[in-house]
Formats: sequence, structure tokens, C-alpha cells
Amino acid sequence: MLSRLQELKKEEETLLRIKMMLQEQLNRLKVIATNLKLWAACYERMLEDFIPISSASANICCSPALASPHQNRQS
Repeated sequence: MLSRLQELKKEEETLLRIKMMLQEQLNRLKVIATNLKLWAACYERMLEDFIPISSASANICCSPALASPHQNRQS
């Protein structure tokens, strides 16, 4: 009876250690996920500041490099 209680106590300690390790890992993953979300938001903001979406297509269409050769000769 005593040995069975000792086995159960060891098993409980092992399970508690595993639980603690899993919670630490979950916390690390949450921090990583938060950092990735922040990084993605910053990256998206940088792109929006660098190339405004509303004028991006207008800038590409009006680029002299993309104009037809006939338009370049006439100007």
C-alpha cells in the first residue's frame, strides 16, 4: 500500500513538471505570436507608407518607362 502511494506521488510530481513545462512553452508561443502580429502590422504599415495603395496603380500606369514608344516620340 505504501509503495503504491509512493508511485502515485512520483507520477503526480512528474505530471506537474510536465504541466509546468507545457505552460512555459505555451507562454513562449504566445509571446512569439504577439511579436509576429506586431511585426506584420508594422511591415504592412511600412508598405502602405512607402507605396500608398490608392496611387500605386496610377504611378505604375503613368511611369515613362511603361509608356508606349509612340508617346515618347511625340513628346
